[in-house]
Amino acid sequence: ISDFFIGKAGPGTISEAVVSRLPVIVKANLFTMPQELSVAKWIEEKQVGIAIKNYKELPAQITQLLCEYTKYKKSISSLNNHAFLEVPLVLNKIIDKRSLKIAKAKPVNIYE
Repeated sequence: ISDFFIGKAGPGTISEAVVSRLPVIVKANLFTMPQELSVAKWIEEKQVGIAIKNYKELPAQITQLLCEYTKYKKSISSLNNHAFLEVPLVLNKIIDKRSLKIAKAKPVNIYE
C-alpha cells in the first residue's frame, strides 16, 4: 500500500518494512533510544534508507529517497534475512533442552 516507510527506527518496525521491501526514512538524534540508534546506523550502512536528525529535513530527504529509489530497493532485495525461519528452530532447541532437564530432574518430596 506504500512505496516507502517513514517512522521510528524500532527493530520490529524496520524488520517489517524490510520484509515488505520498503525503503525507510527514520529519525535518529540525541533523543532516540540506543537500540534504535544502532538500527538507524544499520539502515544507512546497508543503504536501505535514510536517517534524519529532525523532521524539518523530511521533504528534502523524501525527494532524495525517490531520486535514488532504485538503489534503495536493490539494497533491500540483496538482504538475505531468514530470521523468521530461524526463530522457530532456535525456540525448539530451547524447549528441547528444557524438556530434557525436566525429564532428568528427580522428583522432590516436599513432605520430608
